[in-house]
Amino acid sequence: MKKKGLQITNDRGWTIERLQEQERAMKKANIAKRIAVIRLIMQGYLGIQAAELLNLHRETVSIYVQKFNQGGMEALLEHRYAPGRKPYLSPDEERE
Repeated sequence: MKKKGLQITNDRGWTIERLQEQERAMKKANIAKRIAVIRLIMQGYLGIQAAELLNLHRETVSIYVQKFNQGGMEALLEHRYAPGRKPYLSPDEERE
């Protein structure tokens, strides 16, 4: 019988202890939370439990687990910003 809920399909050599160390070393709380999500799921918590413990939306927890499963820690910690508005000045005009 398959276990229900989120699962780490590839731990990529990360142990619960290493994840805890990494969590503590993080200066930014939001990055530490991402690592905590992975640790809690590895410890057997359900996604909804991890979401409640870390005050995150359950969908956010699913996204973090999916990112980690697909690309490891690099993918989990990668943060893309919205492109924003196009600058008025061209790079040449800006240099002037």
